[in-house]
Amino acid sequence: MTEVCQTTDLSALAAWLRPTGRHQRLVGLIDKAAAAGTIRQDLLEAERCLAEIDRHQAARENREEALSEREVTVTGALFSHAVVLYARATFTSSKQRKGILADDYLTPELRAAHRTIKTLRNSDIAHYGRGEHLSDGPLVREAVLFTFWRGDERVREQMNVLSTRAAHKIGVQRQLRDLLRAQLDRLAACEQDILNAVRDELERAVRSDDRLGHALPRFPFDAYAFCATADAAFRLAMGLQQGVIDEHSYAADVPSP
Repeated sequence: MTEVCQTTDLSALAAWLRPTGRHQRLVGLIDKAAAAGTIRQDLLEAERCLAEIDRHQAARENREEALSEREVTVTGALFSHAVVLYARATFTSSKQRKGILADDYLTPELRAAHRTIKTLRNSDIAHYGRGEHLSDGPLVREAVLFTFWRGDERVREQMNVLSTRAAHKIGVQRQLRDLLRAQLDRLAACEQDILNAVRDELERAVRSDDRLGHALPRFPFDAYAFCATADAAFRLAMGLQQGVIDEHSYAADVPSP
């Protein structure tokens, strides 16, 4: 007997139900499940940023030349992006994301680190700040210099402004890595609970509403409409049939300018 695989797009179903006012608990749970998925992607991407910094650091361990501007830019961008992604995942004003992750189940040490990352994002990355609250030194230092030379009845003067920004902070990076792993572990349990609630509510709604059951076939999942490239769509469709999904592999390539 040939096995038939059919995937229903519950997000499309929720979009259809939302303006009707029907089955709003189901709609809310589907939205919350989708939010949990985007939180997971933010946390995983932040982990990948920190791993990439580690690779850059390891690659230059045995090199004697000075750190290049390119390396500083890349490392700083990865670090800032990781902080922003963690912040977006864990303290957000989004209605769907709110309450999925918090800091009340973290250890006291991780809770303090969570507050540090929050301040770093709000005060020093999203807006200009020196990061003077960081335990391993500020992110930004600046100095206005006045230099003069005197000799042989001749005086020379020079004014300069110096500014330097740390590409990243090792102590903060270590704290952030521990936070990411703790939040991902917590999210795994939360997300499964939400998905179980979606399944239970869908079964209850279908039993109580024949129209809903008849409507489900109208919302098949279309991998080719979902993905930005045909290659990604093909991989996703094959993965769904086999029950194996690796979401990051469906990201779109950036086109050449």
